[in-house]
Parts: sequence; structure tokens; C-alpha cells
Amino acid sequence: TECEGVINMGLKKLAGLTHNLQSCRMANESVCEVTRNENSSYTIIVYNPRNLPRVEYLRIPLVHPHYSLLDVASGRREHIEFVRTSKETKNINPSALPLVGVIKAQLPPLGYTSF
Repeated sequence: TECEGVINMGLKKLAGLTHNLQSCRMANESVCEVTRNENSSYTIIVYNPRNLPRVEYLRIPLVHPHYSLLDVASGRREHIEFVRTSKETKNINPSALPLVGVIKAQLPPLGYTSF
């Protein structure tokens, strides 16, 4: 969408990235085409448009529990909790990925965090 393109352009400039960003538009249904490829590594960028720091719990649909999570800025390993996708979600959407990675993200005001 046009709005997503504007957000991506801004995040790329803020983070100094040259490659295109992709979104998981159906993450609330445990579907993400980006993370469906089980042999890849990913960078997760979370933007906080508010002028106050906040904590968000991210839910990222995943194929397997063999991911590790690093804070890009500090290089520290962060905790990721793997939760099985519910049977009810699978019944509603058979293409739902089998796991969700739950990540606690500390977001700076008017800034972003990368994993």
C-alpha cells in the first residue's frame, strides 16, 4: 500500500538500510510470507511513533523454534519465547505457521529497535 511504502522509506533512512523492507500483513493470523522460508535470517525493525518510551510484545509467525534473537544495537542475545499456534487458529486458517515467536521490545520515543 502507499502508506506502507512511505513508512518503509522512512525506516530505511533512519536505519541506514539499502535493501527493501517487507511486512507481515497477516501476523495476527499467524501467517507471514517473509518468515515462511525456514532457512533464512531476518532483521525485525519495530518503530515507535510516540514521544514516550514503551514496551511492546511482538508476535512473529515462525516455521521452527531454532532461531536466536540479537539486539542489533548492543549485540546482546535477547529472549524469544516460542508458542505453538493454536488449533483454533489452524482451523480458521490452514496456512498459519506452526509457531509464534514472542519478543519483548523496549522502544525508544520517536525511534526504533532492531533484532
